[in-house]
Amino acid sequence: MILADYPGHLIAAALLAVVAALLALTYRAEGARYAGRWRWILGGLRYVALAALLVVIWNPSRILKTETTARNTVLVVFDTSESMSIADCDGRSRLDEAIRIFRESLRPGSPERPRYRVYGFDTSYYESGVLEALHRWGPRTNLRAACALLSNRPHSASGGKTSGVVVFTDGQAEQKLVDSYLRPTDKETRFALIGVGSPELHDNLAITSIEAPPRATIDTAYDVQVQVSATCSEPMNAAITLLKDESVIGVRQLRVAGGGSDVTVAFRVLADRLGEQCFEARIELSEGEVNLADNVRRTTVQVIEPPFLKALLYSQVLNSDIGKVRSALARDKRVRLDVALDVIKGSALSDMAGAASGYASLPRDAAGFRKYDAIILGPCSMDSFSATQIEGLYSFVAERGGGLILLPGRGQYSMSNSSNKLIRALIPAEFLLAARGYPVSAENSLQLTADGIAQGLLEGDELSAYSPTASVFYAGLAPKPAASTLAVSDGAPIVVAHRVGRGRVCIVNTYGLLRWYREDLDGGLLRKFMSGLTVWASRIVSQEASIELLAQRPRLAPGNIVFDAYVHDEDYSRVPDASVLLHFHDQVIRMAQQEDGHYTARFENVLHEAVLARCEAQKSGRFLGEKTLTANLPVPRTEMDRVELDRRFLQKLALRMGGTYFDAEEVDSGLADMFPATTKTVQNSMVSAWACWPLLVALCGVLSINWFLRRSIGLL
Repeated sequence: MILADYPGHLIAAALLAVVAALLALTYRAEGARYAGRWRWILGGLRYVALAALLVVIWNPSRILKTETTARNTVLVVFDTSESMSIADCDGRSRLDEAIRIFRESLRPGSPERPRYRVYGFDTSYYESGVLEALHRWGPRTNLRAACALLSNRPHSASGGKTSGVVVFTDGQAEQKLVDSYLRPTDKETRFALIGVGSPELHDNLAITSIEAPPRATIDTAYDVQVQVSATCSEPMNAAITLLKDESVIGVRQLRVAGGGSDVTVAFRVLADRLGEQCFEARIELSEGEVNLADNVRRTTVQVIEPPFLKALLYSQVLNSDIGKVRSALARDKRVRLDVALDVIKGSALSDMAGAASGYASLPRDAAGFRKYDAIILGPCSMDSFSATQIEGLYSFVAERGGGLILLPGRGQYSMSNSSNKLIRALIPAEFLLAARGYPVSAENSLQLTADGIAQGLLEGDELSAYSPTASVFYAGLAPKPAASTLAVSDGAPIVVAHRVGRGRVCIVNTYGLLRWYREDLDGGLLRKFMSGLTVWASRIVSQEASIELLAQRPRLAPGNIVFDAYVHDEDYSRVPDASVLLHFHDQVIRMAQQEDGHYTARFENVLHEAVLARCEAQKSGRFLGEKTLTANLPVPRTEMDRVELDRRFLQKLALRMGGTYFDAEEVDSGLADMFPATTKTVQNSMVSAWACWPLLVALCGVLSINWFLRRSIGLL
């Protein structure tokens, strides 16, 4: 027996003393003297009653022990990722095999067994009340989330405890670094890890990639390349089918050698209509193949009109090379050419004739330069440009992202004579020998370097068809460390280019370009060469100059794509608080601002290799520009690239988590014996002793005796 609300010895003694003192004073009064010797007996009884009342207020209680038995709970967690759909368990999928083992070995519903709560996990874990709802085939396996249930156990409504966790998986997790899994803090909860699936490699044909140019011009042909990877013990026959907009356009038969090998199949496709063309490559099902998820790949190609580039050809010298370059560019429908010739100075008649003939003039400031996408400078004395023109030309390349092509000149018109720092920064080479005239060198064949081929300046068969020759103009030309050599002649650089800010600058280090011109062949090699160089250098057209759009796959989440947009105004200053919309895969979202002029957007689980996105920006009702991004971002490896049971990883994981690993074929009814079905608990509760009849009767008896005594002696 204890007093639950006992105030402490000091307060209790003070209360009892105060009550005793008050009673003593009361019974010393004149009226109490008539009681004689009975007054102390009456006072004692009243003191006992008041003391009993204080004890009742202090809540006399006793501890009551209650023993209960409750059923425990076992968490059963199933891997529901895509690899669990592999049907290598006697014709059943791995998930169906796991469900069968659960029903036969753990015997859910039996009163002699614990309660089972069913969970699934792929991207994250979730509770599932129905086993059939587990067939969802998630894109990735977050096994760390399933193991976290050991520490973050959900509450059991039955009153029992969570006595164990059982995980069914094939081990194809996105994180296989065992040390990154946190050990459970509770050592009492038992953990069983059951590996489902075959540990052996299956015969499998997989399409590992489908590559095509993200953008193509209407009425041009391009290649769609399909790469097939084979893992087979014996040679296999395969048929690769390519569909365009759900229509079959080609079939290729393959003979794949035994072992592991890769084969690439190319399909030639015509861009016959504008808009998106959707391609799908398929492998016909092979006998015995169980992994069907990697038999299909898709990509898209955007077919567009030929892009129009506005270019300016400026020269202070008129020669045959300049004339043929003008004629070649004028033949290209993609280039809208302005020509500015400062050959005759100070002649009003010449100015009038030039204006009447459509000739332009060299822009005087940055705004004038920014109207163009590419500027081609023939032989000219660039030191004769005004300071405003030089700054405008540099801003055109570095800030606007325009393309600048420099043609060589002699004497005072040689670019090697310039002493201006901005001009020297634009030129992608150094002049070790100030060659001011034609060198004494033989003509040699023109060849593209690896960089030139990668940039697509010319098709490989075009050079072999024309067999062009070239002579070096500046014999002492040395490309700068950051520059790229795109074409050579006998090892000497012919085309040198580098990046300056957002733009590109190229030097054409040869003379006699007129020999590449063919009137009967629509300009011949000169048109193809100058057009290709102009288009490549001026990759940013005017409407895209204000926006820079980038896409990348994050290293820690390679299945996602992050877009970054940088928005500038006409002075190329960052624009804050703009409305930036991103069009991607039939979705239109507003990009979030990270800082002034920097906007981002994120898309998850993007498994397309070809990325086609369009971004447009405006602020306060004023259109700032738009940018179309096309890129090939290889699809990251997924768990479906290797689908065999990773037994070694699961064994190490079970050891780290303090559990036990079982192969699926080893599991029997003994698995259920690992987990106790019930838990006995003893609960202590406080029961008030005042709520019992003896104490009430005793208190009433004391009060009654006191009343009868007082009445008998005549005090009432």
